[in-house]
Amino acid sequence: MMFEIDPKDRNIPVIPPRGERMRVVIDSDAKNEIDDQWAIALAILSPERFEIEGFVGASFDNRRGGPDGVAKSVHEIETVLERAGMPGRWPVLPGSHPMRDQFEPSASEGVDFIIERAMAGSPADPLWV
Repeated sequence: MMFEIDPKDRNIPVIPPRGERMRVVIDSDAKNEIDDQWAIALAILSPERFEIEGFVGASFDNRRGGPDGVAKSVHEIETVLERAGMPGRWPVLPGSHPMRDQFEPSASEGVDFIIERAMAGSPADPLWV
């Protein structure tokens, strides 16, 4: 069964203007490519813009990732935070492994964390992932 949402019924948050902070959880396949380390560094060094609530290590499936992709991403996020002098400052949780099929979602601490932080927000103060 497909669900179709009328675009008029969608609540699309507006990116806050400069000078206002955004609540964020960063979901990253940090060990896959170098761009995520740069994005994490930019975010942690921009506290005037980003209110970081945590990080989730994401899966990636290539010769460097495979079944251990999530763990490798978590480790890489922790390495970036440690080298920035900020170890343990935010939670770093493992995300889901790829879904086996469309009816069997993969549970994870990271998914539960994202849901919990999103539910703590409001339409005026949404969580950005």
